[in-house]
Amino acid sequence: MVNVQLNWTANRNDWKGYLLHLNLSQLDIAKFLGISDQVMAILVKKMTDGQGLTANQIDKDRWKRAIEYVKYKQSQQKKMTV
Repeated sequence: MVNVQLNWTANRNDWKGYLLHLNLSQLDIAKFLGISDQVMAILVKKMTDGQGLTANQIDKDRWKRAIEYVKYKQSQQKKMTV
């Protein structure tokens, strides 16, 4: 099991790898956040490649919720395998 420890410096490949491992897509997370897939792609780019340096408070809040959602999905998957 991959342990999700994403932060401001994770790169996009790490992000995609985490999602793939959990059978999630970026679109799943965008839907959870209530944003379009385009806005989600921009958010991922800002928070990974850009290390959050150009992110505003809304971006940071969305990213935090996205990470929490991924961690929640990871914990659900762990429960299913135990």
